[in-house]
Amino acid sequence: MKIPYTFCILRYRYDAVTQEFINVGVVVHAPTNQFLRAKCTSKYGRVSKMFGQIDGIKFRQLTEYIESKINEIGNCLDTGTSDVGSSSKKLLERVLPPDDSALQFSDLGAGVTDNLEKEVEALFERYISKYEETKDRNRRSDSEIWKSFSSPLEKRNIGKSISKDVSTSNLSCKFQHAWKNGVWHLCEPISFDLKEPESILNKAIQWLGQGTELKESTDKFKLYLLLGKPQDNNLQKHYDHALGILDKIPNLQEVYQESEAEKFADDLERALAETPHD
Repeated sequence: MKIPYTFCILRYRYDAVTQEFINVGVVVHAPTNQFLRAKCTSKYGRVSKMFGQIDGIKFRQLTEYIESKINEIGNCLDTGTSDVGSSSKKLLERVLPPDDSALQFSDLGAGVTDNLEKEVEALFERYISKYEETKDRNRRSDSEIWKSFSSPLEKRNIGKSISKDVSTSNLSCKFQHAWKNGVWHLCEPISFDLKEPESILNKAIQWLGQGTELKESTDKFKLYLLLGKPQDNNLQKHYDHALGILDKIPNLQEVYQESEAEKFADDLERALAETPHD
């Protein structure tokens, strides 16, 4: 059975006078099925390229907030609240009232479908994701960063590293460079030598999430992050933001820059020579 629906596009509008904008999300509303769903992108690379640098963290927070609040209203429609008969426009105004802010909803479009969830994905692909770059954004890989740190280690008689899996009920991470001395010493090279600000922040956020979850592991470990900074000096402030994010990881022993490779080797050698404690 074909289901009628309305949809609108969430746009990032750079200039109210010129009306230049980039599509950053979609919303689908089917009143007969008590259905309201949103899907937004948190990527802001295209926005930065077209309109110059923006506050990426704030952009991500806003798009994630809009998506979650619209979907929260949609979930309430499923329970049969009094909002069921509300128009698309009124429901969206509860989340993003019309004003002069950068994020704006487009006029409504309409269509029919036999699968509303798939229609949300299809519209998101049509208006947003097909324009987002998917090419590799690394200038240097994580393994290339490891080379900067492995050379000083080879000069010290601390034994060869092994791989170690650390798991929780929700996650399993493999660390390729690990030593054990009472606790596991997990050394992770991370390249932040990337091409775009959002890639740098996303990678830091990913590691914050993983590191926080691994706190629940039964393994006793200390985590050492070995970082490769961007070669592009214009990305330094984004790298600084990434460092602030990484600093929140539980069980984080130390963060080392490539220029501190000798210090890392000294510190690890000293830690492994200490008498282990249970």
